[in-house]
Amino acid sequence: MKLTIALLLFAAAAFSAREDVLLQADREFAQAAAARGAEGFISYFADEVTLLAKDGAPIVGKASASAVMRRAWALPQYSLTWAPLHAELAKSGELGYTYGTYERKFLQDGKPFTETGKYVTMWKRQRDGKWKVILDLGN
Repeated sequence: MKLTIALLLFAAAAFSAREDVLLQADREFAQAAAARGAEGFISYFADEVTLLAKDGAPIVGKASASAVMRRAWALPQYSLTWAPLHAELAKSGELGYTYGTYERKFLQDGKPFTETGKYVTMWKRQRDGKWKVILDLGN
């Protein structure tokens, strides 16, 4: 009985540690965006990334998504910050998601505009072991 409990606790801890990898990837994603703007944000896109904006059609592919993000960061005083709150990892260890809260700021018609919301980011582990964004949406 004690062995079973110990194994269950070990398995839970190991699974939690695996999910921490995604939380860390998301934190590094946020740090890259804060430090390098659009280029930092784009550096975490997988080639097959899709962005789901509040309005309009899905933005599919790294080239299209990159163009959209460069236009966003070109807005006066644009900033995007976020904090991951939770992660889940598939049993295969190849896919997972994070979610959290975000804040986006920029000037709109010369006046400061702030938007807050929640986001979900889906991640895929690449052949080199790095995690890249395959789907991103915010409300």
